[in-house]
Order: sequence, then C-alpha cells, then structure tokens
Amino acid sequence: MRTIAVVSGKGGAGKTTTALNLAAAFQRFGRESVVVDAHLRSPHIGILLGAANLPITLHDVLANGRSIFEAVYQHPSGVRFVPAALSGAASLSQLRQALQPLEGKAEKVILDTGYDEHTAAVLAASDEILVVTNPDLASVTGALQIIKEAEEHATVLGVVVNRTGSPYDMSKVNIEAMLEYPVLVEIPEHQDFRMAMHERAPLAALRSTGAIAAKYHALAELLI
Repeated sequence: MRTIAVVSGKGGAGKTTTALNLAAAFQRFGRESVVVDAHLRSPHIGILLGAANLPITLHDVLANGRSIFEAVYQHPSGVRFVPAALSGAASLSQLRQALQPLEGKAEKVILDTGYDEHTAAVLAASDEILVVTNPDLASVTGALQIIKEAEEHATVLGVVVNRTGSPYDMSKVNIEAMLEYPVLVEIPEHQDFRMAMHERAPLAALRSTGAIAAKYHALAELLI
C-alpha cells in the first residue's frame, strides 16, 4: 500500500478534484484506491460526491476509536472514500496508524489535505507527495513552499498543473525550473468540471473516454 498526499500551498488549486479524478483513473487500471479527506478545516470530498453528512467519518476513526473500515464508503462511480466531518475537532497525529488496516485492501490511499496546522501530520503519514498548482506565480510560489516542507517527510513525485489554457500562464518549462520537479500533467480549464460538480461525481468517471479523463489516466499510469 502506498499513501499519496495531494497537496498545494494555496487554496483553490484543485487538490480535491485531482484526488478524486486520480482515484477514478486508478480504477481504469484495476487498481484499488481509497480517497481520504484529511482536510479537517474545510472538507470537500463528501460534498463533491453528494454525500455531505455520513454517519461515520475520519473524525470518528481518529477521536472515537472507530475502525477505518466503518468510515469507507463507495460512490456510484466506484470511487471509495473516507469523508471528514463538517464540524468537530480531531488530531491527525495518529493518521498513519489509523490507515494501517487498509494494507492489503487498497493499493493506493490518496490523502486530500489543506495547507494549515494539520499539513505536517498528513505529510508524516504519507509515502509520496503529489503537488498541485495553477500556472500563476502566486500559486507556484505556494507550491515551492509546500515542496520544501514535504521533502522532509516523503518522496515528491512531481507536479500537477491545473486550469491551464490562458496565454498568460506560466510555461511548463518555467514551472519546472522554479519547483525543480517535473510537471506530470497539465489539466486545462474546462466547463465539464462544472458539470461534474453538478452531477456529484469525478469527471474522469462521468466522461471516461474524454480528453480530460485521458489526462488523468496518463497521470495514474505514471503513478502505478
């Protein structure tokens, strides 16, 4: 089992979208994965999957001794996920131990996280780090900050650049030069992401043969 944290140094870069679509893409290759919402301050996994209020969440696992298996749910798309509660306090210091029972049940555990007081604990629970950014200087600068922190804990796999397509975007070459890691995939801004949000499902599952899905499939193939 490999635990991959999806991180960025700036809100709104598309971490949750990346995590969910990566999980959907892993299914194409027959790889079992679980997406865990470790963004306790602002959890979005359940909301984006149309399941905002589920009875058992990551909070119950961490704070109330519930089994991680009790908190795993399956979306109609096939994506398995562990939601976080919309309110309530919990510590992520025991996250790695809480996830350990998934060994042998999932090949990949994908951690969706923010950049806040919980980030260090999520990084410490991870084997690998996937950095998400947008192609602008502020977002890439934030990515550089989180990379420096991530390098102390796990292997940084590379960078996902979301919302590309503007003539004013930073180039792939410049992003790689600044971050000193390869850009694994560039995901263009596309109206279908709004459609997927409306349908409460990952775009890579809704339109599995589309051009956007192909990019997530290519990313998943790199990470297998």
